[in-house]
Amino acid sequence: MATLLCANNLVGDATVTGSPCLPTAPLSLVQTWPPSLRAVVPAVGTEAAPITVSAAWPEARLVSYVGLFDLNLRQSSLASLRIYGDSARSYLIHSEVRRVLPPLHEPQYYLFGDDNLFLGGIPEQEYMSVPTSVHFVFDPLAAVVVDIALWGETYTQAGDNDSQTEIGLIWVSGSLEVACWAGTKHRRDPQGQSASVPGVGDAIDPGLPRRGATLRLDDLDLDDAGAIASFICFVGDTQPYVYIPDHRDPAVTWRWGGLYRLSSVTESTTTERGRVALDLQLSEATI
Repeated sequence: MATLLCANNLVGDATVTGSPCLPTAPLSLVQTWPPSLRAVVPAVGTEAAPITVSAAWPEARLVSYVGLFDLNLRQSSLASLRIYGDSARSYLIHSEVRRVLPPLHEPQYYLFGDDNLFLGGIPEQEYMSVPTSVHFVFDPLAAVVVDIALWGETYTQAGDNDSQTEIGLIWVSGSLEVACWAGTKHRRDPQGQSASVPGVGDAIDPGLPRRGATLRLDDLDLDDAGAIASFICFVGDTQPYVYIPDHRDPAVTWRWGGLYRLSSVTESTTTERGRVALDLQLSEATI
């Protein structure tokens, strides 16, 4: 799998501008943690008038990943990315448009009346079971300006159509690609709670399951092991980072890709040549 780990979000040092937001949920929230504190634009974008967010730096930054987290966009909505190598936006070095969630199934596998029958999407209840995010992965570029545009339907927590657009966090950084082996595992840890209410009965809050992963990295040479060791030293066990299990597979990325923290690391030598194996335990970062 083409697994990516992305640390050191550069948006915190950027000048961020974009569509007007509510005074109680300003655009600056896309630069801060946690992503559950969302910037709120009191409008829904269209292709002619999209919701926009831009990040700019006084000097070029080497980037290979742009992500948007904790959105309220529906899976058929669209996101556009344009990266410029100069502050005047005269030197366009990367451009792409993609659905929030690309079609995962062929329409012929659906029954008539199913959600997203003609779009190849997944049922809305399943789609909303994990935080909505968008991931752009590309070859390293020297970026001065990153322009993002969003348009399409949005949803409320109840699943109804919304009249505003919410953005939790924008992440722009480089990326470390690692080769994970068959021992890599993913999990969903239940977060539901129940309480007894006198005269009423039991109240149940199902919550959103917290995701986790165990990455098995086998037969690493010294260069790869050193790069991963530097990453581990940088993030420690408190800094959040982006984990993309396989950026070539939209289904796996949607199901497990997101913001994580490192829980533990186990290292062992695999052969007499001194090659190394690592097991990384990851837990989803929500607060």
